[in-house]
Amino acid sequence: MTYRIVPIRRASAQQLAEIHQQCLSPGWHAIDFTTLCNDPAYDGFAIEENQLKIVGFIDLHVVVDEAEVYALCIMPGHRGKGLGRRLLVELFKEAHKRGIRKIFLEVSERNASGKYLYGAFGFKEVGRRCGYYPMVDQGTTAIVLCAHPWESGQGNGGKR
Repeated sequence: MTYRIVPIRRASAQQLAEIHQQCLSPGWHAIDFTTLCNDPAYDGFAIEENQLKIVGFIDLHVVVDEAEVYALCIMPGHRGKGLGRRLLVELFKEAHKRGIRKIFLEVSERNASGKYLYGAFGFKEVGRRCGYYPMVDQGTTAIVLCAHPWESGQGNGGKR
């Protein structure tokens, strides 16, 4: 299989929604992605398989020199292939190009693989949101993470 990273496009809203719904609960709908794609502050990258089907994405909102990642989603059958890592590398490259100094995101306290991946990219805990994920086990806590892409050693492909 061949994978390539492409910018998120409005025409991909339905595929993004399907992936989001497989990965997160509750998942967003195509109209949500269509609306976001009309926002000039919205950005992101998708992973295409064989230049046909999107199998994962990372999306974010950028304000001046800060970005908030909304989601990093990889379809279950494509996990463990380094695709999330590739999306984060692309995010950090884009952060350097655009002068983004801080990147924030939330991860479930129960998402061990996500916490490990984000830690490899220099994300550090800056807060917690109790009950943030209400659909998971009566409200799972979100760990708020922040990375500074300009600091030495961060965004180095997730190598520790």
